[in-house]
Amino acid sequence: MAAGVAILEACADLLVEVGYRAMTIEAVAARAGVSKATLYRRYKDKEALVTATMVGTAGPPPTEQTLPPGSTRDALAFLARTAARAIGSSAWLPILGAVFSEDPHEGGLASVMRSQILEPSTAIVGRVVHRGIDRGELRPGVTTDVVNNVIHGALISRAILGEEFSDAWVEAMVDAVWAGFGAGTCEPAWTAGPTWSSNPDAASSLT
Repeated sequence: MAAGVAILEACADLLVEVGYRAMTIEAVAARAGVSKATLYRRYKDKEALVTATMVGTAGPPPTEQTLPPGSTRDALAFLARTAARAIGSSAWLPILGAVFSEDPHEGGLASVMRSQILEPSTAIVGRVVHRGIDRGELRPGVTTDVVNNVIHGALISRAILGEEFSDAWVEAMVDAVWAGFGAGTCEPAWTAGPTWSSNPDAASSLT
């Protein structure tokens, strides 16, 4: 096994086992079977190593160039399958939990997770949603955050329950999303109302 792969796999394993704060460069090197010098030639410090591990485990986010031609529904199905492969991997969700549980709102690693993994994925969902509205395939008023949260919430909840993903399940889930958001469906009964935040440091207001 190449040293680079062994290092990232060792880091992923230790993140899940002991968490970021307790994990050491020495432990990663020992688990990977490499010297500390070999590890430091690739990564300047622990944060750089963990960043590479998180990004590598999630895989590259989809881009406009990787979207399939065809309908908005086809594009959403592609994005859902891509996310399912990442979320359904053995390491991605436990790493996500390890990073956010230790420093959920302001930490550097959580910021990396958002900026390099979550935000690019949300951005491409947004482009698909806006394109779908412009084409008349999605209802006017459908928002990126709702579509994104419905799709990823379904995927994450399935992973938490330990259930496997399949193309058939992903297609059925996208069909359910489409039934709610596709053009010609009923307008939602809800309107914008009180909001709140899961961030305890945020102003907790109901307006």
